[in-house]
Amino acid sequence: MTSKKCHYCNKTAIVRIPYIKLRLCKDHFIQYFEQKFVRTVESLNLFKGVRRVVLGFSGGKDSSALLYLLHRYSKFFNLEVHSVHIDLGIEDYSKQCLTIVDKVESKLGIKCMVVKVRDYGFTISDVKRLESRIKRPVCSVCGIVKRYILNKVALELKADAVITAHNM
Repeated sequence: MTSKKCHYCNKTAIVRIPYIKLRLCKDHFIQYFEQKFVRTVESLNLFKGVRRVVLGFSGGKDSSALLYLLHRYSKFFNLEVHSVHIDLGIEDYSKQCLTIVDKVESKLGIKCMVVKVRDYGFTISDVKRLESRIKRPVCSVCGIVKRYILNKVALELKADAVITAHNM
C-alpha cells in the first residue's frame, strides 16, 4: 500500500476501505472495526434474549477476531462467552491450530475448551483415507462433525446460541 496518511491522524494508513473512501492507521482501524461490530449487533438485536454463547474457535483470523470482540464486549452485551476448539486430528494442521489457540488464550487471558474428534473414535484424517468408501467429500463429513460437536457442547453448557465466524 502507498504511504498515505490516516484520515484521522498523521500516522501511516495500513488499510483503505474503498466503499467509504477511508484510509486508517492500525489504531483507528481497530476503533472503526469495533464500533462497526457493536453497531451491527445492536441494530440487528443479535443478542436479544441471549446470555450464554458458544463460539466455534478454529484459531483462524476470522474466529480469532470474533473471539477478541466477544471477549472485549462481553460485559457490554451481558454475555457469558465459551470458546470451543475442535481438534480434528489432522496431523500437523491440528497441532498448528492448537498452537494458535494457546497464543490467543494467553493474549486474551481466557481458557478455550478443546474437544478432540479422536474421543469419538476417529479423526478427520481417518475420514480422508476412507473417502472413496464413504462416498462423501471429507469436507462434508467434517462440517457435520463440527456442527454436531458445537451443538452438543452448547446443549451441555445450556447456551442460548452457537456462534461461528466461518461457513459450516
